[in-house]
Amino acid sequence: MQRTLPSPPPDAVERKSLRETGFIAAEWWTYSCRRTGDRCGSAYVPRGWNMDADHDAISGEELAQHAQCIADAVNAQTEQARLSVLAEALVRFGTRFLDTLRRAAKAAGSPFIELCNEAALLFARWIAGERLTARSDEPERRVRAALLLLDSLDSSDLEQLAFLQRVAAATVLALPQGHQERDAERARDVLLAYLRRSRDKGDADEQVRTLCVLRDHWLEFPEGIDSLVDEGLALIDDARRAESIDPEARRDFRTGTLLYYTQRLMQDPQEAADWRARVEAAIDRVLADEPPPGDLYAANTYGSVARALEVLGRRRSAAEHYRRAVELGDLDKMTTQWAVEGECRMRMLLLAESQEEQEREADFRRVTGLLTDAVPRLQERYLTAVLDEDIEKSGRLLAKALDYLAFAHARQGAWDDALRYLDIGKSLRLRHRYALRADPAGQSLLKLEAALHAVLRGVPTEIFGVEEAEPTDVLGAASSARTRLMEAYRATLPQLPEGLLKSPSIRDMACGLGEREAVVLLGVHMLGTVVAVITREDRTTPSAYYIDEHLTRGRWGKLVAGDPIERGWLAALALSEAADEDVAAYQSDVLDVLLGDTDRALGQRIGALLAGLGSERVTIIPHKLLHLIPFWALPGLEPFSLAVAPSAAQFLSARHRSDGGTMADALIVSDPTEDLTLSPIEAGSVRRHLGGLGLRASELRGSQAVQQALEENLRGVGLFHISGHARSELFDPDRSGFLLHSGVPLGEDPFRPWLAASNDWQERDTRERWAEIPGAGRLYERTGLRPGEVERWMELDTTTTLYAHYSDERLTATAEIWSAGDIALSDCLRGCRLAFLSACESGMVSSDSDVDEYAGLPAALHLAGVETTISTIWPVSQGTAALFVELFYERFDATHGTVDAATLVHRTGRRLRSIRCEEAQDLLFELSDLAREQHPYAALAMEAFAYRLPARGDLPFARSWEWASFHVTGTGRLHPS
Repeated sequence: MQRTLPSPPPDAVERKSLRETGFIAAEWWTYSCRRTGDRCGSAYVPRGWNMDADHDAISGEELAQHAQCIADAVNAQTEQARLSVLAEALVRFGTRFLDTLRRAAKAAGSPFIELCNEAALLFARWIAGERLTARSDEPERRVRAALLLLDSLDSSDLEQLAFLQRVAAATVLALPQGHQERDAERARDVLLAYLRRSRDKGDADEQVRTLCVLRDHWLEFPEGIDSLVDEGLALIDDARRAESIDPEARRDFRTGTLLYYTQRLMQDPQEAADWRARVEAAIDRVLADEPPPGDLYAANTYGSVARALEVLGRRRSAAEHYRRAVELGDLDKMTTQWAVEGECRMRMLLLAESQEEQEREADFRRVTGLLTDAVPRLQERYLTAVLDEDIEKSGRLLAKALDYLAFAHARQGAWDDALRYLDIGKSLRLRHRYALRADPAGQSLLKLEAALHAVLRGVPTEIFGVEEAEPTDVLGAASSARTRLMEAYRATLPQLPEGLLKSPSIRDMACGLGEREAVVLLGVHMLGTVVAVITREDRTTPSAYYIDEHLTRGRWGKLVAGDPIERGWLAALALSEAADEDVAAYQSDVLDVLLGDTDRALGQRIGALLAGLGSERVTIIPHKLLHLIPFWALPGLEPFSLAVAPSAAQFLSARHRSDGGTMADALIVSDPTEDLTLSPIEAGSVRRHLGGLGLRASELRGSQAVQQALEENLRGVGLFHISGHARSELFDPDRSGFLLHSGVPLGEDPFRPWLAASNDWQERDTRERWAEIPGAGRLYERTGLRPGEVERWMELDTTTTLYAHYSDERLTATAEIWSAGDIALSDCLRGCRLAFLSACESGMVSSDSDVDEYAGLPAALHLAGVETTISTIWPVSQGTAALFVELFYERFDATHGTVDAATLVHRTGRRLRSIRCEEAQDLLFELSDLAREQHPYAALAMEAFAYRLPARGDLPFARSWEWASFHVTGTGRLHPS
């Protein structure tokens, strides 16, 4: 039976304190309200609010919306539905909704008093930092709600409502680092002033609450943070003064102090004994003040105790306290999900230790039971997250959960489940975006993605498909363009059919393989590395499998990334922007070390398994940091034609999509920046061999190769070959891209007027900064690795990024960047069978060691429709690239019927590695002669390269750095005619 809503009160009434009317959130409504407007649009506004502000008066339309929200909440069938209604109302209307709800309670009593009480508590938790909805703009709304509360108070109210200063300051500090509203210095000054005020008044409760905020955000204070922590503990331990402190504030301070001591124990090894003793004492204090039944923050309390016990090395006890946190928490909340991950981490470590079989079985069942239930929630959160912070947090949680499930099942011999869980998290957002493109809502999403991509780059652009906030949306009125776009994108995301992103079983993968073909799936875990080899005969168990418990994630990190003493492969790759002969020699040496270590640790053993199975064609599916390892160059895998795929699901879906159709047309892009002397010779090789296959090949050369012309000419082509420069951004892969012709006249510096207009630089990191240029866009500047070297780029519109390179402020190059973000949003590559990227570092992918998302140019090309990509993850000299391309297309030209790109690249690499100096010189001289008439300077440069070859020895391309530069991703199936 539905309940009838009360009419608004006929006149203004004196508002009583919330405690007197049975409310818990006491201080909020201890002041009067007055009525404004006529009866049908009546509004009761707290006395002291600035009535001249735009949004203080509640209109009749807004009041009707409040009433509808109240009706929906009263008539909700479940607690979750009721809280959802209240949450949406609060993040839309803020305290104005509470005011209307309070009047309903005043007029009609129960159940509205209970509802108002519930909403007031929810609002207090929200202002304190808890997320209430999935809205992308919720953080900005929270800040606006807090600041409006603070700014709307007049002097007569400050005494009674001074605590709002603390609340607003805490809300500002909760914003992510770098947010334009996060004024940490101002927040600190407000908190310190309020702390002095609380001390002077003897208000122990507010004193403790303020100390909590100061401690949690680790701000700098004259007294030192340790003295503030000691001050709070003294207040709580003082029996006389502790009576005036709210029990919840007392528990919150003790719990937060425990986390602070734990952090100090981890960061200050020289004083470890002292901090360890403090942690032990803090655990006893927290557990002695046990939360009452039903306490909203009990899960946080036990999760904090568990984290401290984990740091102390007491794993079994930590696992049990994590378990209490999980059982008392809500699995839809991020804090509970962290507790789930913490418990599983402890039990996985216990599984690896010697213990009773009964305990091992119990730990295994607990891990798999917990995570099997949690994974669908974690996956949904990750796929629907829009804010970078939410994507990162939810992605790490999902990745860890899937790793634990995969490893736990592998240890139990349940390989079908193990590999399925391992693959779920591989490039999940990439696969999700690809699936969305096929959805009817896909076009709307593409428009929003394009606008989002532009806004995130700093481009001043129209907000496609995003309307201004409604007049009644009080807290959304000031939302930024970026936030409104993100919320529109989140709201537009369609619900994909269940199972669309399901990872394949062993049987599914086996059925997609051919004769003598195998797939090798790799999984990296803190407890070791999982290896599984699948062939076409498999059904429920891989043909070969093992777990190497010595190859932990930590060891892989040292192999790939190095350590502070020995710089590894990742650090060597970062030197590419300063590339010269010495740098290349160093990188080559580091690569040889990486290949040797990886081959001994993994390659030889996998190679032996593959040889025993009779495999010839192999697809490696790496995991996390392993994407940076060139498996095709490992000596132990040398006998096999090898390709790489981001996930088993993507590998299989690409197989099903590809029919081996013909490539009727091709587009060649050569020397778009007009500084690659040998590029015309490479383009001539491609055009000549494609002509032999009967393919129609057009070419964009030099100044013709601008982005607009490129996208226009790419439509309908089956093969795309680019000979140029590429940029790789390891930590921001959407910014990776090709350098095209800038359209800027020779000698002109378009950045000069923008630099003159830049007066408010924002630091992004120690090497990079940016500034908004009014009426133009966002200007970025990054210092290079060499003294005096500077890169600048300007985001001009939705797809245009202008780039320039300087040496000692002398302009050395300009280009237009065709970024991975631009490519992923383009539809010009639909139907493209092969993209050959003869550009340095064009195959570089993200280096995230926690979340396994394949990103960068190959991923963007796949999203845009390309089936197979050939690229390189390190710099390649012009001469070596031209020779490799000639050898590759020579074999391509000589092949009839369906071509396997992986086999072709493998054989080309072997030929290059074994070619003798004299034979290589003859081939290079031949290429020079073919180009001499049209490109005399290129011919001379090629001859010079050939004459320098003897200095490299009889086998000039024998080092892995030379012959193993190119590799294949995607289906690999090609049909040239």
